[in-house]
Amino acid sequence: MPVYPKEWGPSAFEDLEDDIAAYLKDAEEELANERAAEGWSTPTDEDEMEAGGDLYVVAHFGDAVAVNGDLVEDYAIPEGYEDTYRGGEIPTDEMELEEEHIVDRAIMNMVKDGLHKKHVIEKDALKREVQKIADQTYPRRFVYTSVSGESEIYARRPDKPEIESDEGEIDYE
Repeated sequence: MPVYPKEWGPSAFEDLEDDIAAYLKDAEEELANERAAEGWSTPTDEDEMEAGGDLYVVAHFGDAVAVNGDLVEDYAIPEGYEDTYRGGEIPTDEMELEEEHIVDRAIMNMVKDGLHKKHVIEKDALKREVQKIADQTYPRRFVYTSVSGESEIYARRPDKPEIESDEGEIDYE
């Protein structure tokens, strides 16, 4: 049973359902892009052997950017690395997502955006409504979605050997 003020009436609750459906779709897209970026930016041993050394791999899917398997806000190509021209467009990648993760992300985004305040609904009631709509939207508990993006692959130039710094960190001359 939905929890909302009596003066609202059914149409106000339909607005909340529309908002929840939009947040679920956005969360699905965010998660799929993040997972694809993480996966496509992770260099394999084979990639490194073919390149002859360390790689710096960047993948962009939607707003998600990952470098060498980790999501990042911003990045810069390290000094001593050059483009291998082996990256490029990734036309489509199929991602499997669990409903639970989509629901958690949607709720996090709704609370961050203050949606529960806009609709004058308690957070716990909002969570129940999100789960109800998610159960209708994703009856199999798993979602399969396609995303596309691009990657860039950089390799350390052979003329830039790594050296150990005084702090024990690796520097590149």
